[in-house]
Amino acid sequence: MLGPRLYVGVSYLRETTRKSPASLQENRFTLEAGWKVDLSKTLSFDARARNEIRVFEDNLAEDHLRLRLRLVQKLALGARTFKAFLAVEPFANLR
Repeated sequence: MLGPRLYVGVSYLRETTRKSPASLQENRFTLEAGWKVDLSKTLSFDARARNEIRVFEDNLAEDHLRLRLRLVQKLALGARTFKAFLAVEPFANLR
């Protein structure tokens, strides 16, 4: 069991970018894991690590590691609640 503060997710995305004279086909496989902690009733902090494998139609595969650190503030405005955040997301090329 991961617990209430940890999560793991997997995803797949098929993307087509249309550029003249041809289209670029991309398959993106993603594994993401994260941790979140509440600092107060309205303030929380989370850290996420994302590994993406991108496979293009010409068999070029690129690995990218993303680390996102985010500070989230809940703001109540009438009956609505908004979540404003400040995030840093550095990238690393694993080649």
